Amino acid sequence: LAAIEAESWTLNEVIKNPTFWTFVFGRIISPAWGTGLILNMVSIFDELGHSAATAASNYALITIITAVMSIVFGVLVDRLRPGLVMTLQLAALIASMALATVMTTPFLLLLYALAFGIMMGGGGVFDGAVWVNLFGRAHQGSIRGFVSTALVTGTAIGPILFGLSFDLTGSYNTVLWVGIALSALGIIGALVMPQPERTVHNPAQ
Repeated sequence: LAAIEAESWTLNEVIKNPTFWTFVFGRIISPAWGTGLILNMVSIFDELGHSAATAASNYALITIITAVMSIVFGVLVDRLRPGLVMTLQLAALIASMALATVMTTPFLLLLYALAFGIMMGGGGVFDGAVWVNLFGRAHQGSIRGFVSTALVTGTAIGPILFGLSFDLTGSYNTVLWVGIALSALGIIGALVMPQPERTVHNPAQ
């Protein structure tokens, strides 16, 4: 237990680390825009000429792909550095959002389901493994609680942004392109941020 404590970051240490905030930023984008896509799926599909039944069928396919990709990411997360894992997830989100503006054919619908499933499958695995790998086990309750609060905030804000985009412009394209830009920033940050290194350790914190 003493060894675990000595190797683990406290929440106070974590929130002072830029790498932590880079990953939090990347993780907020996925639930924010992912939830927006899910809650507005029927409307998005209708904009592109698809029925509600087609949207439901596509969502069913997404859930299957998500389950498979959770296994795949479970393997990758032990072999790739965290920045690459996040890059894969955000790249899949970018593909999902771009396809959501143009998916008018069955093939593009299939690609959308594949990209969305990859994005969904990667997020849960990232949260289940990377925070522990980066910051140790002793204080995961407080660290994961902080991260979860940020993700729930993103989940709440995303659908609002989708609604505003549609109300103000008559389309979801604006919010989708904003999401693409933010995801690209998240990828850049994930790729350039170094492995976090502790500079302060105070067991009394």
